[in-house]
Amino acid sequence: MQHPSDPPPLTAASAALLGALSPATVAPEDLYGPDGSVVYEHFTAEDRSEISPLLAAVRRTEGPILELACGGGRLTVPLLGLGRPVVGLDLSPTMVDILRSRIAALPAARIADGSRALVGDMTCFHLPERFGAVVLGATSIALLDRAGRHAFLRAAREHLGADGVLLITASSPDHAYVAGSRSSRIRAVPGPSGGPGAAVVTSAVTPDGLHRDVEVVQLGLDPEGRAAARFFRSRVNVVDADQVAVEAERAGLWLVARTALVETEDSTLLQLVRA
Repeated sequence: MQHPSDPPPLTAASAALLGALSPATVAPEDLYGPDGSVVYEHFTAEDRSEISPLLAAVRRTEGPILELACGGGRLTVPLLGLGRPVVGLDLSPTMVDILRSRIAALPAARIADGSRALVGDMTCFHLPERFGAVVLGATSIALLDRAGRHAFLRAAREHLGADGVLLITASSPDHAYVAGSRSSRIRAVPGPSGGPGAAVVTSAVTPDGLHRDVEVVQLGLDPEGRAAARFFRSRVNVVDADQVAVEAERAGLWLVARTALVETEDSTLLQLVRA
């Protein structure tokens, strides 16, 4: 997961919202940090996109499954339902703790031997198993810059079994992120003090069109009943499925199938094998 050394300025929408709610400056926090991870997990909890097509693709493989950038288990838990060993790996200890809690709450009979959640970097990891399926969903490939993607593709390739398949979702080429464009949405999440609240999620493409800044303003009430806000953000890279396919070939992987994901409208599933 790559983070810029110089944080970008707030978008006008987030700055206006924070200014209206809090007289004091609200310091930005990492969306994938300890508290940001919890907010992220809440506003993505009901997102079922990608799950059905990814499960269908994984069912056509055999052997253990590795999910990278697994987060709190939005996809990991359904993968466990296939009855095969599943290893989830994520850079965020908080996300991994959330996933471990979810796994612990499942019936023991549903968890195949060898299943586990690990803290680790998807660009540099070493596991003893070789996997029938390695999965990177949620267009999380965009978390990585070019060098990071190359390292990830090499590491993923090394962990594929003889007939293993690497499954990656990436932005569709015809879904262009226009330089300078932005969009916002609102999700119900707990507030900063744990009561009812909401998250305003803003996505803004940088003027050069190379990055997308994701900002989350968490709204609610403090213990005294006053309006309260916290601000989380992350910068991701703009990269589409065509570019990922080219980079994968350079890393020793062949593209054997690609599928437009109807549920998401803007992502493509790539299926790759060792060259």
